[in-house]
Amino acid sequence: MKITSKSQIRKGTKFNLLEFNKMFCEKEKKKYKVYEYPKFKNKLFWKKSVKFENKGKILIISGPARSGNHLLLSLIDGHPSVQYHPGEDDFLRSIFTEVNKSEGNLIKKLKSKNNWKFILSLSGQAPFGKKKGFNKWKKLFYSNSKNYTWSGKQKEGSGHIYDYQGIKTKIRYYQYENYLKTREKEISSSNNFLDIFSIYLDAIKKLYYKKTNNLKYDHVWFGSGLRRELKFLLERNKNIVCLVPIRKFETFYYSYSMSRHKTKKIQQNALNDLWEHWRHKVIDYLILKKKYPKNIIILQYEDLIYNTKFTIQKISKKLGIKFSEKMLVPTIFNKRTKGNSTYGRSNKDLGKIYRSSAEYSFPKKILTDEYRQIIQVVKKYSV
Repeated sequence: MKITSKSQIRKGTKFNLLEFNKMFCEKEKKKYKVYEYPKFKNKLFWKKSVKFENKGKILIISGPARSGNHLLLSLIDGHPSVQYHPGEDDFLRSIFTEVNKSEGNLIKKLKSKNNWKFILSLSGQAPFGKKKGFNKWKKLFYSNSKNYTWSGKQKEGSGHIYDYQGIKTKIRYYQYENYLKTREKEISSSNNFLDIFSIYLDAIKKLYYKKTNNLKYDHVWFGSGLRRELKFLLERNKNIVCLVPIRKFETFYYSYSMSRHKTKKIQQNALNDLWEHWRHKVIDYLILKKKYPKNIIILQYEDLIYNTKFTIQKISKKLGIKFSEKMLVPTIFNKRTKGNSTYGRSNKDLGKIYRSSAEYSFPKKILTDEYRQIIQVVKKYSV
């Protein structure tokens, strides 16, 4: 078996990042056009914002799916100089998707009465092909079910309420909702989306409380695969730093094949699909790294799990924060987690970083020369 997807370079040629003039998220397949980088028509509404630039340093954690995003967030969680963040919030992803459906309708909803209700509905991802998202934080706040699905186990194209297995994050939902309510007029009168996003960043902080006066990163944003969103933000604000974990395809395949294709085996259609998924996203993040070398910090997932302390120390240095031993224990709001593994973990794994031997069982003959060349570029740019 081998990768037969058309998404690969011609045999005998070498991978060259300079040959990619556009990111893959700027030219998605017809089926995924709704997730393409938008063609903004109302240029003034999407321009730079002084208010947004004055937010100070913003930390974003976003790499390809199943690449250690949740693990990285849970390791950063314990640092006293970095604000908490409860998990994936799809506000930005949903906004861009709504632009692709109808930019005019989106702006109209943001300027309408009770716009806060619409904004609340953007925090949970709309299932693929469906029109509406859902209020993730409200559902989490009121949920008391033991039969839940966490982020690593949800069906492909659907949203999730729980970010970590076995953890219902304690959030202050009413403070979050009320903050957006009180900003209704300010939002409706705004002629700049980034001013609205600034308000939402402040609203998200109402979900939790971190008592400290020594925050280097007062705002954190988190979500997998945010390539188009990063492109948009970095073009308009240089005070953003993004941590990008990238995982080798060998273990990425096994981690994602269960939720996306319901199989643990290597099958041709799954192989081609997941190769395209991995290749497109990794190359897009590398393009962003090349364009914004100081803003994008790439790290290898394997370094994070096999050489955690050394890798976290290097990340800390890049972020300009002092390394803390708390960063070696996965937590969310200082509560130990079992992570979000596709296969699930027992209570003995609380607060542990677990490793997989799947890399060694993946048939090496399947891997292409281009793949090995991409990995070399990833290594070159990694911390």
